Amino acid sequence: MDRAVPSGTIELTHDGHDGIFGLLHNSKYARANHFGSIDFIADERNLWESFRLLDLDDLRRLKFVLSNEWVVNGEQELVTFDPIESGIAKIAFGKRTIGFDQFMCEIGKDETAKEFIFFDGWKANKAKLYKPVLVFVLFGYGSAVKQFESCVEGLKQLSCYHGEIIIVGDVDEILVRNMLGEPLSLKTRVVRYYGGDQLDYVGARLSIFNSEILDSYQPILYSDVDIIFDCNINPFLMRSACAEKCSAQVEPFHLISESEHAGATLVRQDPFPGMEKPGFNGGLLMVPNVENHGKYLRAAFRSMSLYCNEQGRKSIPFYDQSVLNYVLYKMGDFDASPVTECVQIGGPDFPADPSNPRGFVHFWNARYKPGEMLDYVGSVIAESQGRVVGADS
Repeated sequence: MDRAVPSGTIELTHDGHDGIFGLLHNSKYARANHFGSIDFIADERNLWESFRLLDLDDLRRLKFVLSNEWVVNGEQELVTFDPIESGIAKIAFGKRTIGFDQFMCEIGKDETAKEFIFFDGWKANKAKLYKPVLVFVLFGYGSAVKQFESCVEGLKQLSCYHGEIIIVGDVDEILVRNMLGEPLSLKTRVVRYYGGDQLDYVGARLSIFNSEILDSYQPILYSDVDIIFDCNINPFLMRSACAEKCSAQVEPFHLISESEHAGATLVRQDPFPGMEKPGFNGGLLMVPNVENHGKYLRAAFRSMSLYCNEQGRKSIPFYDQSVLNYVLYKMGDFDASPVTECVQIGGPDFPADPSNPRGFVHFWNARYKPGEMLDYVGSVIAESQGRVVGADS
């Protein structure tokens, strides 16, 4: 079969089972071996010599579904394909076994659709793609890099995160990968952006949404480098995959109609209903997916660009954070949950509690961020070990 000019033909044989065929070549059946190789040496057609024919579009969709994880029924469970229990007659999808033809019908034909409804008997279930990504923006070689080094310690020691990471900026890639270590560095992509001023440094988090780089992920979590991940963040990410709106940490002391921190510069010039709401901190921004929410992030990028072109690159206080508050509130695509309840503030004025980790601590209030961040990681680990010792005793 692999000769330059192959001899013979392949004949499809059918024994009455719908969609199940054998492939006969020179009186021998094609056989799919369990390590992925194919040969034509079998005299009879049994399980390994039986095949189902699929349209290429169906095959691509099936491959996408079976290659990814899915959150089923609103964060209740994380489901993956079980290849051991599956075959050409049935698909084992988590704990459920579904007929092959039924499964193909239910997952649809859209190759990269991020959700579908399937049935276990008469019971309806919704599956949402779980393919999280963490996004960081990192420019230069100074304090930001030291903060990121501390951030990485929490990421590696406390977060239980093993997914993909995207780092945007001009930071040295080898330095970053050495910080992350394996296996995180193997799942990290560095996207080169040039930065010349503060607008570049902080606005890059909107620029990345103005590209196609994040299109395949669900959910997307942007994080400032002065944030510590202080416990298992996977339950939070599962909730985020099912979220209906973008989310960030609400700060009740900053109203969007009054505070320059939360977009008052823009809101006063373009009032809209519901202005008397607390603003949010854009340092930890959760976007469920680009498919449904990218238009709002792209609108924020466009609004920021147009305003700065008109008024100057330093004309918007707190840059992207102001624009995000203005656009997401005006467009109705913001919810305090699930981010707000999972974030503490670190620093002398808002000391975080290491005995009650919620997921994230934002050290925007800290005076020396890298050191205080590392101290907090150590405190969380010590508290955890103390609880384990107490339980053992």
